[in-house]
Amino acid sequence: MKKFTAQVFYLVAVLFCFTCLSANAQLNVVNSISFDASSCRSSADNTTLVPPDGARSIVVSPNGQCFVTAYGNMAYLWNMKTGAAIQGMPHGAVIRVIAFSPDGNYILLGGGNTAAIWDAPGGHFKALLSQNADVTTAAFSAQSNYVATATAGGWRLWSVPGGLPLLTVSLPFAPRAVLFNPDGTKLLTTGSERARLWTIPDGQEVGSLAHESTVMGASFSPDGRFLITGTASYAHLWDVNGYVEVGLVQYGGGYK
Repeated sequence: MKKFTAQVFYLVAVLFCFTCLSANAQLNVVNSISFDASSCRSSADNTTLVPPDGARSIVVSPNGQCFVTAYGNMAYLWNMKTGAAIQGMPHGAVIRVIAFSPDGNYILLGGGNTAAIWDAPGGHFKALLSQNADVTTAAFSAQSNYVATATAGGWRLWSVPGGLPLLTVSLPFAPRAVLFNPDGTKLLTTGSERARLWTIPDGQEVGSLAHESTVMGASFSPDGRFLITGTASYAHLWDVNGYVEVGLVQYGGGYK
């Protein structure tokens, strides 16, 4: 079991850094782009970009060719190399969620009771995903063929890029996170004292992992064999095949 120690501490560090940056960062630096409320600066050529509405959020594409800024109900797609604005992407409500597909070809914007898929090369609108409540989080599958959205009533699965509704799963709480495993065959939801695993695309619950308190974050190992989940006090390591806990780290308390 000790052979998992390095993996555990690495993943705990990733979760810790992600949580701290998401919660506390006022000035963010991501892939050579820094921004504040009024401008963005590319360190590659020292170009200053000034979105018409300012910038409160920024997400860089996986291939590093472009990035999205958002403020209020407006987002902009920018060329990373030239600093040119490619396209404005209006939304019907304040944008709370921005995600690129892993292949870099699509962008999801979420806010209010809708999410929208846009193409990344040109910033063209592709599909509107209507929800029954405000979108709280979203994630693309690793293969970029699905996107999952979460609201206070559960989660939904959609096709990409067409935005066809494939599945609706009701839950008595709002998922804090939705996360596909690396091969796209399972989806993890967090937000209560249990992390739940669902099959894709039929939505059958195949695993329910109990925790001592609300699950705050999670990450799969690159090969999909292991899952790490984090609460306010512990990081738990699970064998996904058997849904068995194989390791536990108490923050500040070491590996068990």
